[in-house]
Amino acid sequence: MKLSSCGISIVRNGLMCLLISSIPLCQAPLCRAESAAHFAKHARKVKAKLGKYRADTYLRLVFRDHTHATGTVGKLAATTFTFTSANSNETYAYRYADVAQVKKSVTWVGEGSLPRHRSRYFLPAIGGAVAAGATAAILELR
Repeated sequence: MKLSSCGISIVRNGLMCLLISSIPLCQAPLCRAESAAHFAKHARKVKAKLGKYRADTYLRLVFRDHTHATGTVGKLAATTFTFTSANSNETYAYRYADVAQVKKSVTWVGEGSLPRHRSRYFLPAIGGAVAAGATAAILELR
C-alpha cells in the first residue's frame, strides 16, 4: 500500500521512525551502578540499625538477593555480625553489605499468645452505638 508519491509506504516510514527512536533506549543500563562508597555507607547504616536492638529482639533481615532470615542478632564486628536463626537455631555470620533491610519481627509461640487488638474495633463500635442511642432519644423527646 503506497500512499506517498516517492514510493515509500507510510507504514514502512513509521516503523523506521519507531526503530530509530528506540535505539537510545537499548543503550541504557538495565540496573544502576553502585559504587564502593555506596556499599560502605549502607553497611554503616545497617550496623547502626542492628546496634539499636537488644540481644533478644527478633529481627527479620532481607538480603540483597531477596532472601530473608528471622532470628536474633549476636555479636557485632567491624564488617560482619552473627545472627541466630529462629528456624534452625544455628548461628550464622553475615556481612553488613549483604543486608538490604532490617525489620523488627514479632514472634509469638503457643496458642493464645497473640496480643489482643480487638479493642481498637470495639471502642468505636460502642461510641457509634451510644451516638445512635442519643440521637434516637433526642428525636423521641421532640
